[in-house]
Amino acid sequence: MSVKISLLLLASALLVLVPSGHALQQPPSSRRAFFAAVPVAAVAVAAPLVAGALDMDAFMNKELTKSDTPAQDKYKQMSNDEGLCRYGAPSRNTGEACERAGISPKRANGLDAFGNIDRGDFVRCKTYYLDKGDRYEKKVVCE
Repeated sequence: MSVKISLLLLASALLVLVPSGHALQQPPSSRRAFFAAVPVAAVAVAAPLVAGALDMDAFMNKELTKSDTPAQDKYKQMSNDEGLCRYGAPSRNTGEACERAGISPKRANGLDAFGNIDRGDFVRCKTYYLDKGDRYEKKVVCE
């Protein structure tokens, strides 16, 4: 209902503010055509369309009554051991909390929850080049 009223007001403002047809027939580069179109543009911008407005009450009620169980499970309470394991600094206590919570103490950066660093295996390698007559063959021996 209010949309019809707003459109009716917009149409009546256009009829009142737009001068006779000769101003609209001039090329758009002329000053008269520009000033004839200014009131039309001002009314079009100033007249709010009610249909484009948000119904905030309906939106808030819909969001408040929504009950999605996956969203509620996402924010479940974690135990103290689980929180210490996930967010605690690496130490002996953090590693023990991971074991009590049943979470793996491994972390992405090579440092586990106990504070141990996985640096890999340390072996010493020597490179030899064997003479095959017309070419050399590379051979690596690691101990």
